[in-house]
Amino acid sequence: MLVKQADSALITNIKLSFQPKQSLLMDTIENSPFTKIGYGGSRGGAKSHGGRLAMLSRRFNYHNTNGMVFRKTYIDLYENHILPLFMEYPKLRKFYNKSEKILSLPHNSKIFFRYAEHHDDIYAFFGKEYADIFIDEATDLEQDQIEFLSTCNRCTTNLSIVPKMFMSMNPGRVGHAYIKRIFITKDYRENENPDDYYFIQAYGWDNVEWVRKSLIDDRITVAEYYSWSDEKRFDYFIHKSSYGKKLSELPEKDRKAQLLGDWDVYEGQFFHMWNRKYHLLPRFTDLPPIPGSYKLIGGLDYGDTTALEVILQDKENFISVIAENVTRGCSPYERGNSIADTLIEHKLFNFDIMCDTDMVIDMSNYTGMEHTPFEIIQDILKQRMGDKAPMLRVVSKTTTDKRGYRAVSNEAIKDLLHYIIEDGKMKRPPRLRFCENCKYIIETLPELQYDKNAPEGLDFDEKIGEDHGFDGLKFAVLETYKKKEIKKPPVPGWFDEMMRSKKAGWKVGAG
Repeated sequence: MLVKQADSALITNIKLSFQPKQSLLMDTIENSPFTKIGYGGSRGGAKSHGGRLAMLSRRFNYHNTNGMVFRKTYIDLYENHILPLFMEYPKLRKFYNKSEKILSLPHNSKIFFRYAEHHDDIYAFFGKEYADIFIDEATDLEQDQIEFLSTCNRCTTNLSIVPKMFMSMNPGRVGHAYIKRIFITKDYRENENPDDYYFIQAYGWDNVEWVRKSLIDDRITVAEYYSWSDEKRFDYFIHKSSYGKKLSELPEKDRKAQLLGDWDVYEGQFFHMWNRKYHLLPRFTDLPPIPGSYKLIGGLDYGDTTALEVILQDKENFISVIAENVTRGCSPYERGNSIADTLIEHKLFNFDIMCDTDMVIDMSNYTGMEHTPFEIIQDILKQRMGDKAPMLRVVSKTTTDKRGYRAVSNEAIKDLLHYIIEDGKMKRPPRLRFCENCKYIIETLPELQYDKNAPEGLDFDEKIGEDHGFDGLKFAVLETYKKKEIKKPPVPGWFDEMMRSKKAGWKVGAG
């Protein structure tokens, strides 16, 4: 589509109005070195609108460049971007090619509106070139889809532009674990460059439109509203807007996700009872001598990512995850030495480590190794730790429950995580908690999501998130699990003893 000179002048007069958080997004795209920018959190933060404004601004400012606005489905693309764009800027409608879904702007800049409803549809973009890519609701996409789109984020038609990919998102859905990892927990892997990523937290009270009527009624200007602190705007939002009130009145789990943008809770979460406030213990740095009534046990899930989780069951049947070791893409010898390093550091000796049957399979025909991973790691532990070395044991997956080992494991972990609060007081404390140094299990356990095809909702989707830490945990837990109601104490007994031992000046160490 050719844009006439008169049309060019018409579009030049269009004024783009950014809210403060949207301006921060625009400034980050334009003036920072970051090439992958996340913009997300709670609902109602005008994230889609902000990303669309940034796309328009970049096309106006950089001639002869292409940009893409992307949603997973066409109906979402139309309702959240195409329709709002022309309602806000009706002058642009005449430049839009409906069949091709392309907005042609002056100086040969274009915005392509694209979607990929099925996983492999994404590969239709192979060979395409977009100076900017805006993925709206990035958690709708899987990691490999986002990574593939990033290969299209390039420009050869205007060397003055630095190609950028910016994404909006809310917690949950298939891409939750990946988006959380790169933007929230910042756990970068392989060739991921930490200097590429930046995250902007968005909230509903960042968007003045929800409270505009109340501001008029109260004779408060928009400028004054944005001069307030976050706390004051939050209070105004949940009391003065119907949308804010609805979000604030949701059940606590949904309130945290939708109102506060908490990445630990979201719709579809398998372990939906997860709460850092009640499930976390301080870092495990030392431990008083473990009484005979206490049981120490480990669970080892072996694979490309190998996770060891060590738990302690106290005399009140509370279970605490006190140490872990996670390795990726290395040999059994390297894994064994890494595990030994962790156990020696924490003075954890003479206990059983339950491991999967995968570790005892003879791989000599495939790898050339004369011994199984089970044998290699056991030998290394004995060499490094002598008669204090833990003993590896293959887990038994037999169960009297007809639903099978996996379903019983899931139910056991849920039961141990469950807690009851009534009238602001803890009536039933959780019996499973995690020391803060066990970062991997703390981050990955809440990311597991329900499998829609699992009977009776008893399983999670193995394709979403990482279950290596959970598998290690379940091997250990099912060796100690006893299902009974615990009324007291509110915290595990061993932790109380540890605190008392420090105050009394006891010499700590389990070895």
